[in-house]
Amino acid sequence: MSALSSTILQQARTGLTSALREVRSCRAARQQCNNELEVCRAGTLAEDKRHLSDDQHLQTEAQHCLVQLQHTREQLQARTQELADEKGRAETITNAAQKQLATARSRLQQATSAEAACKTQLEQTASAEAQQQQVQAQLGVLRRKLEQKEQLEDAIEGKHSKLTEVQPCVPDSH
Repeated sequence: MSALSSTILQQARTGLTSALREVRSCRAARQQCNNELEVCRAGTLAEDKRHLSDDQHLQTEAQHCLVQLQHTREQLQARTQELADEKGRAETITNAAQKQLATARSRLQQATSAEAACKTQLEQTASAEAQQQQVQAQLGVLRRKLEQKEQLEDAIEGKHSKLTEVQPCVPDSH
């Protein structure tokens, strides 16, 4: 064995040492990768748990929102029904009020016509009363004239009877 063998051996040792270093380096890198992989898996697991927790939280919140939405929808339907009922009552009241107003207008028109008829009748009655008062006044004047005439006639008859009394009925002596 000579120097050549020693050189080859030396080179082989150097190569093997170098390969061994490289294998050790690869093993260390592999261990580091395994460690990082474990850390990554642990992080991913924690992240998955967090995501799962977040998903569960979001799902719970979504269910809560759906319950609130359903409750709000029911309240809206109830309020819509109340408004429809109120509108119906308002229409009923409005229709009744319009009928009452029409009846009141009709009665007012009838009352106005009756008032005009009464006014006309009152004017006619007042005119007839004025005419009756004139007739009564004329009748009073005529009664006084009649009384005066009767008094005159009575006076004339009285004088006539005095005249006939004063002159006795004596035959004429001629």
